[in-house]
Amino acid sequence: MANRLLRFEVSLFRRSFAIAFGRIRDILLLAVMVMIAVAWLQAQLAAGTWSLPPEGVWLGAVAGPAAFAWQRLVRARLDWLAQSSPLAADALDRRSRRTYIIASQFGAAVPLGIGAILVAAATGRPAATLLLSALAFGIGVGLAWIPRPGAKRTHQPVSRAPAPPCPQHPSPPRRAAFRALLRSQTLGSARPERAAALMLAATFALVTGAAWIGADQPDALRFALVAAPSLLAALAAGRLDAELVGFFPYAGYRASFLALAVAALPAAIFAAAAAALVTVRPMDWPIMVAVLFLLHLALILFAVARVWLYPGRNRRSAELQAELEFAGLAGVALMLPPLALVALGWRMWTLRRRYRSLMWLQL
Repeated sequence: MANRLLRFEVSLFRRSFAIAFGRIRDILLLAVMVMIAVAWLQAQLAAGTWSLPPEGVWLGAVAGPAAFAWQRLVRARLDWLAQSSPLAADALDRRSRRTYIIASQFGAAVPLGIGAILVAAATGRPAATLLLSALAFGIGVGLAWIPRPGAKRTHQPVSRAPAPPCPQHPSPPRRAAFRALLRSQTLGSARPERAAALMLAATFALVTGAAWIGADQPDALRFALVAAPSLLAALAAGRLDAELVGFFPYAGYRASFLALAVAALPAAIFAAAAAALVTVRPMDWPIMVAVLFLLHLALILFAVARVWLYPGRNRRSAELQAELEFAGLAGVALMLPPLALVALGWRMWTLRRRYRSLMWLQL
């Protein structure tokens, strides 16, 4: 009999996709973006104009962190299935778990494999790139499944909706909401302000060290070393509590407040990285700052789009829609940047209108 865990996940994906793209307008927008991105990629490959320097082979090492992060998600998903789903018996069965884990590899291996092939073609060193990508992928998978020390903890949401202020402990609603968001961005830290400060200090120190270490390295490797600390910190700060965010419009918190609160920590992370580059001033540091700004801006806009989609939606469908739409926008941006800017502005405006339509109160 087919693995029930896999059938359950496939049915959830189909339902999430149907919810995310239930309107003709959304389907047409997604289809247009995908067709433009595919046409651009075909044109670039046919013309042979897309190329990277030979040292770009190190981009294949990105498969390691990506595989590690994916396996952590799979592990957390299995834990949830074993604790809170109607298929707990299947999730605890060794054979079903093994089948689920093996099948889940395709979710990371296929896109990473396509990326490795494209990088191999662009650098002109296919054997080295593919071998490095496969090795990094295997290391990432292995590290993710190493048993962690200590007892296992039940997976719990990292935060809850902010409690209303009381006379004994007065707390402004906006400050409490911002602190709750910051707690989810700092991986559920009991002291989110201190955790955020440590994250910024670590970003500054790591970027400074990477600039010194990579001073004599090739351009692609030097930029990868400098960009990695801040981008990884921004990705970690992208973890948000969908249940908490979904409560905000019904409590009267405006879309602009939510966007600023979510963007505060990622923006501070970019500022720490930029300050490190300005302090060390490595070769081509203004270009590095500009590229980092664009990458962090994309992550911030993606986070804002997600939090404007969460209210009234389940987490899976909201994130699926945001990921697919931003992937399409990225393809359009590579081919027609002005059109991508117009499409991005229009889409953010419609998401903001949707959020405002759910507000019950005005704080």
